[in-house]
Amino acid sequence: MTRTLIPPDGGYGWVIVFAGVLNNFLMVPLIQNVVLIFKDKMLEIDMTVTQMWFALNVHTSFIYITHLLNNLLLTRFGYRKVTLAGVSFVFCGLSMSSWIHNYLGFMLTFGFVTGIGVGLNASSCSLAIKSYFTTNQNKAIGLSMTLTALGPILMPQIISALIQNYHPDGVILILAAAQRRGSTLPSQPKVLTKTTWWKSEESINLESCYDIFEENESLETIELNEQTNNSDKMNSKSNGNCKSLGKDFQFEEHKIYKDPNFDINSLPWYKRYLYRVVGLLGLDICLNLRYVNILIGLSLVVLVEMNFVVLLPFLLFEYSLTISEIAAFLSVLGAADIVFRFLAPHVGDCLKQPARVMIILVLGVIIAARLALIYISHYPTILIIALILGCSKGLRVVYMSLIIPSYVPEQHLASALVIQIVLNSLMSLLGGYAIGITRTTTGSYIYCVILLDSLTALTIVMWSADILIKKCSRKKSKPSNVSTARAEEVY
Repeated sequence: MTRTLIPPDGGYGWVIVFAGVLNNFLMVPLIQNVVLIFKDKMLEIDMTVTQMWFALNVHTSFIYITHLLNNLLLTRFGYRKVTLAGVSFVFCGLSMSSWIHNYLGFMLTFGFVTGIGVGLNASSCSLAIKSYFTTNQNKAIGLSMTLTALGPILMPQIISALIQNYHPDGVILILAAAQRRGSTLPSQPKVLTKTTWWKSEESINLESCYDIFEENESLETIELNEQTNNSDKMNSKSNGNCKSLGKDFQFEEHKIYKDPNFDINSLPWYKRYLYRVVGLLGLDICLNLRYVNILIGLSLVVLVEMNFVVLLPFLLFEYSLTISEIAAFLSVLGAADIVFRFLAPHVGDCLKQPARVMIILVLGVIIAARLALIYISHYPTILIIALILGCSKGLRVVYMSLIIPSYVPEQHLASALVIQIVLNSLMSLLGGYAIGITRTTTGSYIYCVILLDSLTALTIVMWSADILIKKCSRKKSKPSNVSTARAEEVY
């Protein structure tokens, strides 16, 4: 009789839940909190705005780069070792950054070391929670999501209180200590049975891979797939069912592969190597221009959002707001964000639009709110803008999680996610440098916001043009008596 471990489905499993909550509670809003803490220190060590922005975007890029290795590391070492490695990196990075007093040291400690640690923790904690529960798994994940969602709301207030009593170096050491203390995961449950463990730490599937990507598209959601699965009923047209895609959006293999007389061995060695790399990495997906359009648009949205999160505290400091006022702004934004993630299905039911159209509408609202923010200095009105930005952000996060599985066939989904992560990493580095140059040249963060809004508008134009072209081509190619196409085929 085979004796294997089974999860306790409660009991000590709740310790795992709260350990993961504490870990994610501190990790999710980390970069925004560091801006609040280190803003003055960055000026003290004569770090230029370009250098500061580049270091913060190095942090983001290494989070994305680490995602590429997460699946392999979790399969090889398990979630406990990966989680412990992640929090150790974060602890060491934050601790060292507290006594580093130069640009290169800050980039290495916070940008490189801490970024790797946050990336390693992106999915290991959520996988640990899943592995300790069976019938109560939904309760455990729901509790984890709810408590973690309080991080962006409460952490700015906690940081504000700490800064009033401690030096910034002391505040960052306090955060480093909580990371080290609260994220230790215990050993496996010692219940033996002949029943196979429902989900071992080695069983990593495509769902967890997608969680990894969407989790740190913004580092703001835990188990977003569980949340968006509940939104299946919001709009069957916009939901991600790859099997139901119409023929108009199927990815076609390169014509040369369809030639029965084609022999790859007849090609020069470098072309053989190139074809094998393309096949191995699934890069043939890029032959579909519509997917490339969607990919670039998503990367621009991620780039803008990540940089706006970093830029926002500096912009508010430029308005001479106090740390407590900025913390209140961030808390209002975080609360509205969380509420509208849960209301997103109902908004979808009312508007009845596909995911990409919903994103276009939400991006339009975000552009207007950001423009209003740079022209309004009345604090109560600024809080109203925070509310609007939070509501829009919540809708954007949910609907963005639906776009890739809605438009990419299942056999190409893993390749699409990897390509998206790599592109996000590269664009984060380039975009961060561009934002820093803009701030240095103009002397104001207002022009940085205008630049970010311009990139957001570019995404709207790209996607709207693609939708219009698709609609026009369908009208020309099909007679009027043909039934209406599915939403994924047009939008």
